[in-house]
Amino acid sequence: MQSISTRKTRIEAFFTTINPLLIECFGERKFTRYSKAFLRHYADSHKVVRFGVKRLATFLANHVWSTPEASLAVWLYEASQSAVNIYCEAKASDTLPFSAKQFQKELNIELNLIEFEEEKIKYLDKKIATLY
Repeated sequence: MQSISTRKTRIEAFFTTINPLLIECFGERKFTRYSKAFLRHYADSHKVVRFGVKRLATFLANHVWSTPEASLAVWLYEASQSAVNIYCEAKASDTLPFSAKQFQKELNIELNLIEFEEEKIKYLDKKIATLY
């Protein structure tokens, strides 16, 4: 459990740098199925802005069991637009303090490890339940 918590904290720290408002859009659902799907594909703010609100809402709806809040796509878009605005000069002068592609790769590794550890916990819980 400790390593899952540490990985989640690391992901939140990543986003404090690359898109400060984005991770907060998910509120208490930061690491749910649809938030993980979003993070796997759209950590790059520029990509989110190009994608647009309507396509973003469709993407979110395709990755949840129920309908996500209608305003979530708008919040994610606005957070990403904010990050684009923050880093527009650095991107134009090719002096961004991070690589969006590298960030996405590292994020996906962290998410894979979280999912692996969660599956391991489910497996162990089932084994323990059979003993009692």
